Amino acid sequence: MAILEHSIPHTQHPTIRALLHHRQALALAALGECGPCRRALTAAKKVLQVPSCDPAPAWCSWMGITNLVTDSGRCLADLGQRRRAHQLMDKGIACSRPPAPRRALFLTYPAETYLHDGENETATRSLGPTDRINAAPVRHGGP
Repeated sequence: MAILEHSIPHTQHPTIRALLHHRQALALAALGECGPCRRALTAAKKVLQVPSCDPAPAWCSWMGITNLVTDSGRCLADLGQRRRAHQLMDKGIACSRPPAPRRALFLTYPAETYLHDGENETATRSLGPTDRINAAPVRHGGP
């Protein structure tokens, strides 16, 4: 976590900075740190609204508001706020453009939450469309 806290203020490009805040939020959610997680998500959202003359580097060009909304839901799920988590995940999934591999990855987030809650049938239904998308993140579990 210390490396993120050091890196964020020294990062100039808004997309990269948003990505760092985003990763910080995911880590804080996993640690159960609700307040700091929410602050990191808010910071990511604010910095995504900052215009830049330079395009985002290719390695982080996927980072945008849709990803942030969906991962905000993922954070809230980790924090035990399931109802709001599913609302945000559903909103992010609805805003993503199929057949983008990220959309397929997003579909795994609510499924994971449903499995955690013992709702196996709901989890299976929520994953239905991913088997039609041949994307490495879906096959291998990561971006």
